Parts: sequence; C-alpha cells; structure tokens
Amino acid sequence: MKYSFRNDFSYIPALDGLRAAAVALVILAHYGLGHIVPGGRGVTVFFFLSGFLISRLMFAELTATGAVSIRNFYARRFLRLYPALLFLIAGGSLALWLLDQPPALKHVLAGLFYFENYNHNILNKNENSPFHILWSLAVEEHFYLVFPLLFVAVARRPGWLLTICGGLAFLSLGLRLHGMTHGWADENYTYEASEMRMESILYGVMLATLVQLESGRKLIARVLMHWAAFCAGVALLGVSVLLRDDFFRSTIRYTVQGIALMPIFAALAFGGAAHLGALVRGVLAHRATVAMGRISYPLYLWHNTCHLIVVTAVLPQAGRLAQGMLAFGLSAGIASFSYLLIERPALTLKKRFTPHTAKARSSVETAAA
Repeated sequence: MKYSFRNDFSYIPALDGLRAAAVALVILAHYGLGHIVPGGRGVTVFFFLSGFLISRLMFAELTATGAVSIRNFYARRFLRLYPALLFLIAGGSLALWLLDQPPALKHVLAGLFYFENYNHNILNKNENSPFHILWSLAVEEHFYLVFPLLFVAVARRPGWLLTICGGLAFLSLGLRLHGMTHGWADENYTYEASEMRMESILYGVMLATLVQLESGRKLIARVLMHWAAFCAGVALLGVSVLLRDDFFRSTIRYTVQGIALMPIFAALAFGGAAHLGALVRGVLAHRATVAMGRISYPLYLWHNTCHLIVVTAVLPQAGRLAQGMLAFGLSAGIASFSYLLIERPALTLKKRFTPHTAKARSSVETAAA
C-alpha cells in the first residue's frame, strides 16, 4: 500500500516555523496582550511538537540500529536543554542582583532542578519568580524521565504504545475533571502540574506512533491529511479559545486542543490539506520564520526575565508597546548569543550520543526541545 506522505524521518522546515509561531503567541501574551492573544495555545503547541519530534527521534534510532539507548537519550536531552538553562539562571540572577532584585534561592533551585511547576503551585503557592516560565520545561522533563522506559518496553509493538498513550491521556483528563469537581485542584494547578498536562505531549507521541502502523498510515492519509480535517482542527482550536467557562478551560480544553492539533500537524509534517496546507507550510517554512524557530528555545527562556528587567529598570514609565518592543529586542539578541555560542557547541557534543546513520541524523535529533 502506498501513501501520499513520507515516513523517512527527514527534516521538516515548517515545524521549525511552527516553533516561531508558538513562541510568538507566548511572548505577545506575556507582554500585555494576553486578553486577546492565546499565549497558552503556544505552550500546548510546544508540548505536542516535543512529543511528536522526540518520538520520531526514537523511532528513527530504532529503525536505524534495532535498539534505543536510554543512556544516550538522557545525555542528548541534557545537552539540548541544560546549557541554555544554566545561562538563563546565571545571567538572569546576575542581572536581577545588579538591579537589587536578587531571586530567592528556592526559585533558583526550582528552575535548575525542574520543579518550578510544583514550586509555584504547592511549595511556595503563587509566589512570583523571575524564572516561573520554566514550569513548562518541568512538565516535559518529568514526562521524559519515564517515557523512554515505556518506549523501549513496547516500541516494537506500536499498537501497544498507542493504546497505552491513549490511556494515559484519558487518565490526565480524568485527573483534571476529578480535581476541579472535588476541589483539590484549581485552574493554575491543572494548567501547570505535570500529571495534568502530560496529555498535550501524549497527543504528539500518538501521531508519531500512528505512522508506524499500517492502519495508522491509512487514517493519516485518508482522514487527517484531508483539507476538511485541517479546517476542523483550526475551528476546534478557535472554539477552545473562545469558550471562557472556567471549568471547561481547566479540564476539557486541553483534550480539545490535542485532538485539534492532530490534523494540523499531519498537514504540516506530511503534506496534507491540499493547497491550504501548502500555503501554511510555505509561510512557516520561510527562511525568516525558520530562523526564529531555531532560537525559539532560548527566546522562550529569556523573554520573561528581559521583560522584567526592562519594565523595572530601563523603561519603567514607558508605555506597554515600547516596553514590549525593547524587551523583545533584548530577548532576541540574548537568544541569538545563546544559540550560537552555547547551544550549538553543545549540539555538536550531542552528536556523540546519536547513531551515525542517515535516518538518525534528521531534524528530529537537532530540533527536538
């Protein structure tokens, strides 16, 4: 059976462009436009994208070498994420110390050891931290502490992996519903806690796993890649933004968004949605958009701290637009420095822990965040 999409783990420029779009949503929301820009959708896209790309990386390694090294997986994750994170914690702390606003040690430790989501919601409830943006990294890293073990156990039976991931996604939804119904979780907790948000990552994993199944490839080719499915996905995302009911936003919203992203990602990754998909892919694959996508990780890390510095020290009396523009310029400059002089050398070292085969050396290994 032939399909109209590729499954060769090759580079997909539009996904780098999607990173740029996602980080733009987050930045605009944090820079004062949160009432009209759905910044949370940007984080959900990051989660889905991370699950999709990491799973493709692991399937690529399994296909190329016949096995997946858990040790190498953790080494790659460390080299991909930690150098830029250390730069943020050290540089941001120094800058805030010079402004006589040194961050509390507990917030520094929460960022360094990936528990800012629980630090903010349980240990030091609702305290402001200049590094609170790291809550989303905590969600991802908690997921990837255990996911490689599951993958190695069942990856040769992708149907099992798909079923287990679907069950875990259902469990995540159930926890949100139970927490909100019985009062032991609030909107902030359901938004940031790892067990509540793992569903967004799992949908990305499930899409990557579908490609490994004959029935999954049929579903993608015949349903998810259709232009009507793409439009339905966009419409569902719109509904999830427009519905303002607090219970919906804290519970079912993330399920709706995960389902909606399935056909959107299928169009971007595999060439679906006909001319409509081609138009979107063309915009996202533009050189400028891809360039921004490649620095999206350090840009995400720095944008909040830079905004805090600008607002409190550089332009405290300026309008919101001027503050945001200066903060973005500062963030982009620091992010470019971080990418070129910190992350790229680490990525070179990261290749030592990557199988040296054509299939394994894909965009998946270099772009997964």
